[in-house]
Amino acid sequence: MHVVLVGSDGAVLKVESRLPVAELARFVHDAAATLPAGNPTPPETVSVTEVVERYLEFKVSLTRSPETRTLRDYQQYLRQHVRPHAFGGLPVATATRAQARQWQNELLVKPKQRGGGTLGANSVIKIRTSLVAPALQWARLPGDNGEPPLRTAPSPFDGLEMPEPTRFRAAVLESTTEIRTFIDLAYQVDPEWADLVLTALCTGFRFGEVTALGPAGLHPQSGDVIALRRFSGGLLLPGTKSGRSQERRVPVPEPVMKMLTQRADGLPPDALLFTTVTGGPWPFSSYWKRWDRLRDLLRRHGIDRHLTGHGLRHSLISALHAGNTGDGLVRRIAGHRDTRMNDHYLHLTAPGREAVTAITTTFLLQ
Repeated sequence: MHVVLVGSDGAVLKVESRLPVAELARFVHDAAATLPAGNPTPPETVSVTEVVERYLEFKVSLTRSPETRTLRDYQQYLRQHVRPHAFGGLPVATATRAQARQWQNELLVKPKQRGGGTLGANSVIKIRTSLVAPALQWARLPGDNGEPPLRTAPSPFDGLEMPEPTRFRAAVLESTTEIRTFIDLAYQVDPEWADLVLTALCTGFRFGEVTALGPAGLHPQSGDVIALRRFSGGLLLPGTKSGRSQERRVPVPEPVMKMLTQRADGLPPDALLFTTVTGGPWPFSSYWKRWDRLRDLLRRHGIDRHLTGHGLRHSLISALHAGNTGDGLVRRIAGHRDTRMNDHYLHLTAPGREAVTAITTTFLLQ
């Protein structure tokens, strides 16, 4: 007797069997029960949440997987902003743009986990563009072994309007008088912390870069400081945020270099120049608390602005431009990949106003 077998891939195989029909049927039934299902989860039952989870697993498997801190952010987005919502439980194969819009609108008015206010447009944009929308695009790809895509229709985020982002401009120190006042008051708050803040102001280093500075990054002969590493998500990593450590060479004033070399005296090259009383690196929470105290003092001295650590970076770059430092050199000091990034950091400070006024006065008088 000939028996025709059809595989899951559609292949047909004709075989000859000498078993009785009843016994052959029982054998085929028992054998089939021991085989793994070709697709244990039908595509139409896979939820948006499951797709985001699988997408995260895929991201981790890549050679250039997300940094630990970024991965933690993604997992938090999934846990707090995808899984609890109705959109997260929808079948990924049939989720619509209207349902994606409803989810987005729910997030816009969702209360923050900490502090007051709502999640806000900027956070929603980040959650959507960095995780959820890419995951749904990824669901439209076939599997590595030829499995059908989990979704064949366009992504529900295609054509969905983006929330209007909130634009923030960092406050800056606008004159040499303000800078002197700022430094004096910082040392009143905490001298150890003030050394860190002064270094950030003179170098334009980001928080993770300045807190990771060690003796190996100091070049007293040339008066330069080099960003060789950074803290990110609690990890000490080589290079800077933009990956251009060889270009982050910043000349600093002689008194600042003297302070840094005194801190480096007797330390191994890979040690930290700035540590807390316990000997560990500066946590952002401790750094930020001192900023609150400093801003109170600044307000009493007539500087009523919400200055932040990143505002020091803006202050330095604005001062460099006001001093006619070329765009290329500013880009290298700032560690930007493109000179167009400099524009975001430019503020009209006192030296800039004086230069503009001098030019326009000359123009008008002529």
